[in-house]
This record gives sequence, structure tokens and C-alpha cells, in this order.
Amino acid sequence: MSEFAGRIAALDMWRALAAWMVLLGHGALFFYAFWPEQKLAWWFATIGVDLFFVLSGYLIGQILWQQWPDFNRSRLWRFWQRRWLRTVPNYLLFLLLNIAIWRWTLGAWPDAWLHLGFLQNWAWPAALFFPESWSLAVEEWFYLLAPLALLLFKGKRDPRLWLALIALVILACGGARLVLAWHSTLSWDAGFKKMVLLRLDAIAYGLALVVLMPWLLRRRTHSLFAAGLSCALASAWLYLGFEVDRSVLAKTLLFHLSPLGFALLIAASLAASLQAQGSQNSARNSAPQPWHARLARQQANWSFSLYLTHLPVMRVLDHVLGPSATLSHGWLKFVLYLGLALVWAALNYYLFERYWLQLRARYFP
Repeated sequence: MSEFAGRIAALDMWRALAAWMVLLGHGALFFYAFWPEQKLAWWFATIGVDLFFVLSGYLIGQILWQQWPDFNRSRLWRFWQRRWLRTVPNYLLFLLLNIAIWRWTLGAWPDAWLHLGFLQNWAWPAALFFPESWSLAVEEWFYLLAPLALLLFKGKRDPRLWLALIALVILACGGARLVLAWHSTLSWDAGFKKMVLLRLDAIAYGLALVVLMPWLLRRRTHSLFAAGLSCALASAWLYLGFEVDRSVLAKTLLFHLSPLGFALLIAASLAASLQAQGSQNSARNSAPQPWHARLARQQANWSFSLYLTHLPVMRVLDHVLGPSATLSHGWLKFVLYLGLALVWAALNYYLFERYWLQLRARYFP
């Protein structure tokens, strides 16, 4: 969820898609009374977050890869300061808003202290309060730990060392999930899916793309797309076809297939973009971006705010309008949910989030 001077339309489209997958997947809850079997919708939202993880790993990984040879404590602090100015102000704002909504709708104060240190799901099941924050905790711990690892091995940019460190993270998270799948009753959703120490490897797949991309771009685009789609479909089969709380495969292999599939699909889209770019002449290259690319960029800019606004809107609508009594009532709430979440996300981006981005650009370029 970061901004770069040289924007790539394909990555903006993926980021916008991820936000809408989460938005639409959660929006299905307005029809729960008429469609109680919502596994497909929940899977849609789940893989939207996985897509966010892979994109974060790839985009932030490029920064770390470029700085690695000269990485030092000064660069480490600058990296953290830039990431914190990007994420923490929005996070704290919506933490306060969620506390207020919880108090208003339930008449009690939530236990929110762990959220101040992104510890609400560090090595234990995710909290019920501010549930969307689980993925933000995963990303914040990635931002904290990944550059520390590079600082330990600073010097020459070595792709083999980079991939070895990534493999270590994937093996550690995968091994922990395997042990827990056999020896614990931890739930799939609050535990395996949302615990920080079990999900850092999803971002690691995006990190791997940074050094593997030159090799992947030499592959056939349709082969990358087919491989990525196959992984995504296999992960969907494990989720939709099994009882996830009882399936060892759903608690282990599924969490490798989903981010791997998205990493390959992103590589395929970048390869296709480069091929299309190469076939254009210089005059066309200098032309304005088409409307769909501009729309994707706008939605990508709003994606962080949209991720934070959509569930508070849902909670307020449920409290004010009550449960969906009829199908038309459900559709009314769904349309209001989409509209209010988008408007709020746009306002939050332009009136609050962009201020911190400008501050970051001014003081930590």
C-alpha cells in the first residue's frame, strides 16, 4: 500500500482489485439471512488480503533491494519513519473511530491496548475488536523485521542470500503451521489465517518476486498466468472443498498456494505490460493514460482508506438500519455500504492521508 513516483498501471489495477475483493466479499454479510452459506464470499475477501500482502512484499522489497548494499542505521530509521508516516496515522485514526463505534453500538469499552503495539494477533488468535486490523499488524511487523535482517547481512546485493532468507521465513512459517495443524485446536480463521507469526511468509512471496522477476519475465506470459491461476484455484479448492478447521491441508498448503499464485499472476501481468509497452511507438508512449488506468490509479490511492472504512460503515448501517429483514432491505444496505465506504475513503485520502504523505515527502524524501 505504498506510493511510488514511477507508477505501473498493472500494479495499480491489482491493488484496486484487492480492495474491491475485500469490499465485495465482506458486503455479502448483508444477505446472510438469505444466503447463509457464504464460504465463497469469505474466500473472495481472504484472497484479496493475500493479494495485498504479495503487492506489499514486492513494492517495499524493491526499495530494500536497491538500498541493501549501503544499508545502515540511518537508512533503517529513514525506512521506518517513511513506513510509519504512511500507515500509523491512518491506523490510529481508525483505532479511535472503532473504539467510538464499539462504545456507541455495544455500550462498553473494548480491550484495545494491544492494538497500540500491533500485538492484537501477534502469536495468538486475532481480537474481535477492530478485526480488519489483523492484516495491518502483519504488515507492520514485516516493515519492522525485514530491514533488520538486511542490516545484519548488508554489503553486496546477493540474490542467493536474499532468496535464502525468504526461504527461511517460508519454511519457518510453514513449519509452525504444520506443527499447530497436527497438535492444536487453533481455529483456521482467527488463528492460522490471522496470526502475525504464521503469515509473514505471504509477504515473503512478494519479496521473492523482486529478484526473480528478470527470470520470470523471460518466461511465456500465458505459462505464468496458467501457473498462477492453477495455484489460486487449488487454494480455492482446499478452502471450499474441505472443512478448514479440520483439514491439515487447508491449514498448511493453502497458505502457500494463494500468495504463490498471486505472485505468478502479478509477474504475468508485468510481462504483458512490458510486451505491450515495447510494441508502442514513442508518440503513443507519451500520450495520456487511458481512463481505466487512471481509474485504477485513483482506486489504488484510496485502497488503504477503503480497507479501513468499509467495516465501520457496515457496523454503523447494521446498528442504524437493523438486520436485513427482506432482500430489498439487504440490497439497500449493500448499496449504501458501497457508496458510503467509497465516499469516506476518498475524503479520508484527500483530507487526512495525503497530508501525511506530503509530510513524508517533505521531511523524508
